[in-house]
Amino acid sequence: MTIPDLFNAVAMLEKPDGVIAFPTDTVYGVGCKVAHPEAIEKIFLMKGRSDTKPLVLLGKDRESFEPYIEPPPRSAIELMDWYWPGPLTIVLPKTDRVHGAITRGFPTVALRIPKCPRLLDLLALIPEGVLATTSANISGQPPCLTAAEVSEVLGDKLDFILEDDAAVVEKTASTVAAVEPDGTVRVLRTGSIVLD
Repeated sequence: MTIPDLFNAVAMLEKPDGVIAFPTDTVYGVGCKVAHPEAIEKIFLMKGRSDTKPLVLLGKDRESFEPYIEPPPRSAIELMDWYWPGPLTIVLPKTDRVHGAITRGFPTVALRIPKCPRLLDLLALIPEGVLATTSANISGQPPCLTAAEVSEVLGDKLDFILEDDAAVVEKTASTVAAVEPDGTVRVLRTGSIVLD
């Protein structure tokens, strides 16, 4: 991956329906700008994704998430301190700044800071510092772990593929934990992180 690749990826994201693929620390992902509903719907269509499954916000830092979530309880902050950046997705109550196309009617939004320097470089070039994302695959199929797999499965539907196979180190989806307003933590999916 080169600097021009990063700028090409950012340019494609500016299109109203712009969707790109990129490496994360867990698997390859696909994503778009959070304020581009046309691109969000394109992700659902290209994956054959259920209309009831929300997308995840990947961000460059915690401050990037502040417009999109209510003030988190202490238990959520402790999880962030311990596991971010890394393969833990935290689900929290959302604000009205999160487009309904992302959350599909849920009052919450899922967030993660990836432990992936290449992706963090990309997120740093986006004014919001955040992308609406999901794994790069056809729904129900294993997530893609290489750029070649992404190209084979989704290539003709994407605007750009940011390549860096070496960045994908976990090779399994993130753990997902929901944190209730009272601080209760519920594990919704166990990935490479096991929470008690």
